[in-house]
Amino acid sequence: MLPMVALAAWGCTSSARPTRSPTPFAPVVVETKPVEGPHAAAATGTTLVWARAKDGTASSYRLSSAPSPAGSAAPVTPGIQIAAQGATWVWTTRSERVPTRPCDFDLTHAPAQRGQVTRATLVRTSPGGGVNEQLVVPPPTIEDANEVDHSVTLLFTLGPLLFIEEQTYEYSCGAHGSISSAFIVWDANEGKAVNVLDRLPDEPALIKRAEPKLEADALEAGGPLGQEPPQITELLPVFRDGQLRFEAQITTSSCYACSDGLWSSYTRSVRLEAEPPPVVAPWIAVPPTVAAFARDHKDVTIGGWSTEEASPPTK
Repeated sequence: MLPMVALAAWGCTSSARPTRSPTPFAPVVVETKPVEGPHAAAATGTTLVWARAKDGTASSYRLSSAPSPAGSAAPVTPGIQIAAQGATWVWTTRSERVPTRPCDFDLTHAPAQRGQVTRATLVRTSPGGGVNEQLVVPPPTIEDANEVDHSVTLLFTLGPLLFIEEQTYEYSCGAHGSISSAFIVWDANEGKAVNVLDRLPDEPALIKRAEPKLEADALEAGGPLGQEPPQITELLPVFRDGQLRFEAQITTSSCYACSDGLWSSYTRSVRLEAEPPPVVAPWIAVPPTVAAFARDHKDVTIGGWSTEEASPPTK
């Protein structure tokens, strides 16, 4: 298995913090068309959709399948909301300080730097039974570091499934700091993480297709690949050509200076279109209300949607 940060350190020439390229959000290009197939019924209720503006701020919109008056706007709420367990939940991240230590070696002298970790939760905002908060990503325990910066990014949501990337920069008084990354898919209905990377139907073919690209990119960057075999590190939902598609990220080890910023330090990655695993299948249909919203709101980037359960009829 490829570790989050490989231990090999060839090619290390700089003590500066490594630059990591942010995971891009794909542009929304969605056609308005009926949803067909076994999951069409899921697209007929009230839908929560969330989107990011150009400045990065997120808002949620409640879309009804019932006809609305001309010129009316969807109700908007700041933040990211999803529907799960018959309730509405808001995605919440909170920064927490952690202690750090100074560097006091013969060749390295530096005061203690910033230590920051992130706690990510889902908080219930509507009535319902069960717990009121789900701890999705707990803050990591980090000791004896001079600087720590830990972040959690919600990349996309499909129904109750949250696709999340976790990143930690840590400097411990060595030649340079390192970034480590992790990928999580959280099922808000079940209140636990689910493994999707081991269930990709085309995993061997993806890795085989990625190997020549990884080798060519490494040579262009000026260094060889490491000894660890490639492995799939992320599965990313994206909108492309009017449809929801998936990209798998395939990662292998490399020298530090050859890192491309798509994953941890000491790694290089490529992204290839992939078939989604069965656990994702119930949520891949694009509801017509979401398609229409995307068509009419090209100034925002859709981050996902979920369907609210209809209220029982009154007696």
